[in-house]
Amino acid sequence: MLVERLRDEKEWEEFVAGSARGTFYHTLKWKKILEEALSFETEYLVIRDDKGKLVGVCPFALTSKLKLFRILDSLPESDFGGPLVLEEKAAEALTALNAYLPELCRKKRITYAKIRCPSETLASHFQAKGMTIDTSSGSMNLNLEQTPSDFIWNEVFTQKSGQRTYIRRFEKDGFQNVAARDINDLETFYNLYYRNMTYIGGAPHPYSFFRKLWDELYPEYFNIILTVGGGRCIGAEGFFIYPARKTAYQIFIGLDRDVGTQYRTYFYLCWGLIKWCEENGLKIVSFGGTPADPDSTNYSQKSKFGATFNQDYVVCLPFDRKRFLAREVALKLGRFIQRRLPPALRGKVQKVGFGI
Repeated sequence: MLVERLRDEKEWEEFVAGSARGTFYHTLKWKKILEEALSFETEYLVIRDDKGKLVGVCPFALTSKLKLFRILDSLPESDFGGPLVLEEKAAEALTALNAYLPELCRKKRITYAKIRCPSETLASHFQAKGMTIDTSSGSMNLNLEQTPSDFIWNEVFTQKSGQRTYIRRFEKDGFQNVAARDINDLETFYNLYYRNMTYIGGAPHPYSFFRKLWDELYPEYFNIILTVGGGRCIGAEGFFIYPARKTAYQIFIGLDRDVGTQYRTYFYLCWGLIKWCEENGLKIVSFGGTPADPDSTNYSQKSKFGATFNQDYVVCLPFDRKRFLAREVALKLGRFIQRRLPPALRGKVQKVGFGI
């Protein structure tokens, strides 16, 4: 097996589109956003067999945390990533990738590589002294062919949980979910997004990032749904679209936090995305990164639509073991402190340590 840098963009895109696990985040459209809007240096690798046939791809971007660690990450700022390989060649391909990474990381002074895998079997092909595997998160996904909106409404929603009541309340009060039509809708979304991220202690992307998404990807690969009524917008969500896999990926949320508790705006936005996907011929809705804790609010809200949890296995391969050990100590200390903080401060501490 041969591992080399990306050279043939058409070949890459066709491989991703043909892979059952291929996502928008694996495409070169997202690579361009990472490089041009987020200023990441990227390393996109391909794996070939001894006949030169493409058997796998793996996108990486270089990141740094707290000016202490340089990380080869697949992929930052993304709900999906990691290698895509032909199933029958997986063991050989990933073993070859594992053997290629030490020299690459030595040249680029990488502290460790961070690789997202969708199964424990794929993760097991990576080996390094002191490596760790993080199973604290995954993604929640809904298959609309198996669970269409009519089935969700009649069979998944329950009277006890009140999902139908939440939705009907919006409709009764004159609200509706509408897709963005022009740049003014992007600005409305960003205002809500910025305020919501600030409220929860997150670090919002600048407006220029979303303008780049709009200019490069709207409407085929990026769109926005807004909850509007009575002359105001109280919620909005930004999502990516990957037509090749008929999938939408919810990723950015904006909420008016001054709205009364009688409204469950996030819930209504999720319902709006489901209906939008059905109307536009999409088959899968990804509700994005989710803690692997069924008792968490994030997990439970998404599961109320019938979405299923897909576990991630995030492999960390250390190449500078001293710095990596410092990272492990910092993570444990951060978790210890976070558990003892008031809820209002936990999100801010988590954001500082996210991704290291």
